[in-house]
Amino acid sequence: MKRYDANDANDANAIISVLGDAGGMAVTLPKKNRIENREYDKRLYKLRYLVENEFLRMKEWRGSAARYVKNASSFIAIVHRRSMLMWAKLI
Repeated sequence: MKRYDANDANDANAIISVLGDAGGMAVTLPKKNRIENREYDKRLYKLRYLVENEFLRMKEWRGSAARYVKNASSFIAIVHRRSMLMWAKLI
């Protein structure tokens, strides 16, 4: 049985065509062993990378990753607070 990693799933022609039909665009890197090469926006890929890294930094904080608060408004408040601290480069 073949194992698939995230790059296999993100670079599948079926998923990319569904994205295109919905008006979207694939921002992931194409795999190097692709038979049909496809274009991607390098500037947009760099921005996506920055956003993904910020989400990873957000999840490092145990309170937001484990979701200890039970109601949505408290959780959103924690996410906003963490985002402000990250933006201000205090943490």
